Amino acid sequence: MKRRVKVVGIVLAIVAVVVVGYYVFFSNGAKSPEERFSRELTTEEQELVDTNAFTPETLARYDGKEGRKAYIAVNGAVYDVTDHWKDGEHHGLSAGYDVTRGFLDSPHGASTLKKLTVVGGYHDDSR
Repeated sequence: MKRRVKVVGIVLAIVAVVVVGYYVFFSNGAKSPEERFSRELTTEEQELVDTNAFTPETLARYDGKEGRKAYIAVNGAVYDVTDHWKDGEHHGLSAGYDVTRGFLDSPHGASTLKKLTVVGGYHDDSR
């Protein structure tokens, strides 16, 4: 009987470690994908978002190819990724586009976006 209780205790401890480990490493604090990219913009960044508008057509000019700057749009803000994305490519994503959906499927979050320079706001009136 004591052996059985000991085995059950060990199994429960292992299950607890697995559950806590999953939460810590894979759930990002149980935030939804959209919440992971919500970040506070500084006053200066918000001013850029409000005054420097990019459309799909203007953003496409910043594809990181042939020496051009590389910009991406995520959740309505446009970020400069020139120094981070070689030739405008990064893990299957391409600069010059709204990559919000691609970011939702990635391990990146708001902490990654905070490291990037905001250069404007993204507006797609075709949606």
